[in-house]
Amino acid sequence: MTVIGHGVEICTSTTRPTIGITAGSLIYETDTQSYRWYNGSTWLGLIPEGTVQPYSGSTAPTGWLLCAGQTLNSITSPQYAPLFSVIGTTYGGSGASSFIIPDLRGRTVAGRDNMDGTAANRITAGASGITGTTLGAAGGAQTHTMSTSEMPSHDHPYFRVTTSGGSVNVNGDIIWAVSGGNVVDKAGAGYLKTSPVGGGGAHQNTQPTIILNYIIKF
Repeated sequence: MTVIGHGVEICTSTTRPTIGITAGSLIYETDTQSYRWYNGSTWLGLIPEGTVQPYSGSTAPTGWLLCAGQTLNSITSPQYAPLFSVIGTTYGGSGASSFIIPDLRGRTVAGRDNMDGTAANRITAGASGITGTTLGAAGGAQTHTMSTSEMPSHDHPYFRVTTSGGSVNVNGDIIWAVSGGNVVDKAGAGYLKTSPVGGGGAHQNTQPTIILNYIIKF
């Protein structure tokens, strides 16, 4: 083991000192390329494992991974063991030898709805399709096609001919009332309907956005 300035010892995640250490001791791990301090019972990272943050660079810095849903192995790659102890299989994986980190590709992040133990009911499965109280739950869509039930309540006014057999001119169309009845017909067509409008396609559903990478500390 090598000691560098200010009493910081160099080791790896599998060769951390276990004898003759005191609270406040510092080490630098070459495999995770991160500093750790001893709290009297265990070694803790200066930046907690599992920390996720936006990052403007194109590749992850040393000691971090891009949040792209990768599968990691905490046994064959022991440097990932501290991260596994924090997130486990919350985001997928077998748990015995592999786990998956969060996949934030093309996704925004929302605070867990009950992170303090009480649900705020701002993101619910019934309204959004996302179970906001479940860590790692995901959902949403880039575009959305409205259904009839989602359309605002509205009506379509029409012209009524009150005189039996009378008529009225509506935008160049002659509308007749059937003699002796209340049925309104368009001359020569037998019935009257409004003209269809709209294409029935999906609308864009993306909030104002800037694209950055997300990284996670291991």
